[in-house]
Amino acid sequence: MDIKKFLTSKPVSHMSVAMLACLLTLSIKGHDASETFADQQDAAVYGNTAQSSERKLNRDYFNPSTFRAVNWSSMSNSEIAALFGETAAKELALDIDSINRGLATPGKLYGLDYNYCNKSVTNALADATQRMKFRANTYAGRPFAKKQGRSAALYNGDRLLEYFGRDSIPGSMIHNPTVADFSRISVGSVIRYPGHTKMYIGIGYVDESGKTFVPDASGRPVIASGYNERFSYYDGGECTVVDIARVVEHNLSKAGRNR
Repeated sequence: MDIKKFLTSKPVSHMSVAMLACLLTLSIKGHDASETFADQQDAAVYGNTAQSSERKLNRDYFNPSTFRAVNWSSMSNSEIAALFGETAAKELALDIDSINRGLATPGKLYGLDYNYCNKSVTNALADATQRMKFRANTYAGRPFAKKQGRSAALYNGDRLLEYFGRDSIPGSMIHNPTVADFSRISVGSVIRYPGHTKMYIGIGYVDESGKTFVPDASGRPVIASGYNERFSYYDGGECTVVDIARVVEHNLSKAGRNR
């Protein structure tokens, strides 16, 4: 076969042009999508001042007065569990914000233990139990409902996985999730990477410094780290997620609200 003649024939030439046009279109669309996300991010993070030389961060999320209150008499177990996750995420976010603004130190918040990335997350979970009045034995649905292994889990991320993994609660452990998987993962879920513990705090946007988070349904999954006091987008990787809301809902259903 005459390869040169074949490549220059009309059907092949037309097909080549079509393929090139398709690739160019996909490239342009990808660039447009990137620009659109950047614009949406600026609009969410800086509001209407995104194009101004004096940009002001949207800090509404970091207002302590915006915690939602639980209604034990009217909310279902699943609603209470979801709210618990939201509360824990906000507790961690406010701790990180306080450190970044110089209002607190890791020593004051977490005791400067050797691995405060894990302690910052478990501290947020403990603070959420107090804020929602899961104290002592008043409500048995709290995440750290059993004593065995609790102390080690608070400080060590590998022990934390073991602590929640023992009960084999359906849907509570997700290994190496994709970005799309976060459509079914609850806010407040613990994310354990090799050597680091983080928390999923919701869908939204993050500013360039990683110090500000703005919830927004058009954004991407955002995770918080007490190790470097930053917020970042979840992009996948080797990790295990513990869906804490599922744990709380399971414990409420199993043990009841009063005990």
